[in-house]
Amino acid sequence: MGENTRNINEQGLYWGLKLTPLRRVTLSAYHDQFRFPWLKYRVDAPSKGYEYLLRLAYQPSRTVLLFAQFREESKEMNQSGGTLPIDFLAAARRRNWVLNADYGAGKVISLQTRVQGSSYRQSNGATHGYAILQDVNLNLGKLKASSRFALFDTDDYDNRQYAYEKDVLYAFSPCRPIPNGASGSTCSCSTS
Repeated sequence: MGENTRNINEQGLYWGLKLTPLRRVTLSAYHDQFRFPWLKYRVDAPSKGYEYLLRLAYQPSRTVLLFAQFREESKEMNQSGGTLPIDFLAAARRRNWVLNADYGAGKVISLQTRVQGSSYRQSNGATHGYAILQDVNLNLGKLKASSRFALFDTDDYDNRQYAYEKDVLYAFSPCRPIPNGASGSTCSCSTS
């Protein structure tokens, strides 16, 4: 487990917590404190940072799940827009929030609605991004179909939005860049 793809050049402390204060309510949280003793991508000096997440989930029935989530990550990165020949580190803070509703409309149709947003701030000011997603899933026994409509806008690369996409078994669909303010839709079907 680590902040980067590989577990090298990192030291840190991670803790997580999951509480169920009421029968249908779950509170999940984690905190990760880390430091990098050597250089890495977009960081030209030793650096440090932290990340934490809070998630409150409510499941009033077997077919309905609602949750709200907030995540903040702060780490030192090369200062963007620098005019000097040497890159200096500056704290970069990214905040993400998600509001999600999963609900079944009978045994055949299930829906998922998600609104998510982010902000990114370094020394040169804040930028923002958001995504609104609507999924419709059909389960007709051996035939399953899912579709998604998405609307999103981001100010820059640092506010890119991520959302899991359902796909057919053994398929891999890499993320593809789409212009700002774009909308898109996907559809997939599978049989068993």
